Amino acid sequence: MKLLALADIHSDFERFSVNDLPAADVMLFAGDLTDNGIRDPVALSLATTWLDAAAARYGLVIAIPGNHDVGLSGSCLPAVNGVRWVQGITTSFSDCSASQIYKLHGVNLSPSYAMPELEARWDFMTSDELTETVAYGFEPVDIVLSHAPPYGVLDGYSPEDGGEVLHIGSRALLSYIHRCAPALVICGHVHGAHGIAEASANTLVYNVAETPTLIEIPS
Repeated sequence: MKLLALADIHSDFERFSVNDLPAADVMLFAGDLTDNGIRDPVALSLATTWLDAAAARYGLVIAIPGNHDVGLSGSCLPAVNGVRWVQGITTSFSDCSASQIYKLHGVNLSPSYAMPELEARWDFMTSDELTETVAYGFEPVDIVLSHAPPYGVLDGYSPEDGGEVLHIGSRALLSYIHRCAPALVICGHVHGAHGIAEASANTLVYNVAETPTLIEIPS
């Protein structure tokens, strides 16, 4: 079974035209569909059109909002058949034969301990450790769809002033990985850190910021 994972297109629907994306069975979208969420109604309308095209092509799109998707949730957009918003929700999907079922949980929260001032500007961010810990209190799943990467794994942010690289990933997500060993973590948020890495012997992390990525999973 092929998954197409993507994040952080920031309203650039022309660059990430659905027709130009690789073929797959399911799309997983890890946040920052838009650049300003409900602050930009025109982009929001274009986002709905893009999601509609994605659902038509892939059959199922499982998505979460990111910190740039201000005020955005499934209820903010016209209903799109085949698009499933999963922030704070565990869901499941299967391969075409339904012989293999995968459990997935979505977490749209991003930590902002290094830059707490961002909480006032963007959405779904926290510098409160308890809030973040609660967000990762769900039961074991096969796939975590998270906007933020785990701490220390594909999360290095280089400040524009050339300062020291900051690790801005989620410690709570890293703890969840060590505790529950999901097979996959699909994330974005940190654009310059896209790629694939092992977070543990049992968990692969894919940072798919601005990078459409095909992932083969057993079926």
